[in-house]
Amino acid sequence: MTIMPINFSKNFKRQLADEINIKYANRVLPNLGLCIALKAIEHVGAPKYVAGTTGMHVKVRFRLIVFRPFAQEVLTGVVLDSDKDGIQISLGFFQDIYVPRENMPNTWEFNEEENAWVWNYEGNPYTIDQDEKVNVRVEEIEYDSSRRMDSASDQGGPAMRVLASMSADGGLGC
Repeated sequence: MTIMPINFSKNFKRQLADEINIKYANRVLPNLGLCIALKAIEHVGAPKYVAGTTGMHVKVRFRLIVFRPFAQEVLTGVVLDSDKDGIQISLGFFQDIYVPRENMPNTWEFNEEENAWVWNYEGNPYTIDQDEKVNVRVEEIEYDSSRRMDSASDQGGPAMRVLASMSADGGLGC
């Protein structure tokens, strides 16, 4: 980590923690997951000054809190968006969970007028509206290694995307 001269007067460990969070928080590390925040600083090496640079360089070993769901894990989120191809789910802090049409129960149909999926349960229609609380099962996690660590979707797609299912078994869906 690099501490700039303007920050030399600040608490050293607090400044290291801030720099780690700036670099990693809300970023996706490919094949690891979405970094949420610093959990602990385990070791701080001796500060070094490198000729030609203005900052103080420090080797730091630390632990991060990372969101990385595992296959078959059940997550509870809310419907963010729906279209004829599937449903996008949000956990609040992570919005790139997608349930494709083929991973939905065959008793569900898309209603284009309402732009929502409808569950036909024993002859009774139940609309899966936006902001509806749902359970999904993680099937696969995809990482876009061509992207930088940003998790924001404004650069042509998410850096990490969770593909999920809402099969009728196990209380999934709504």
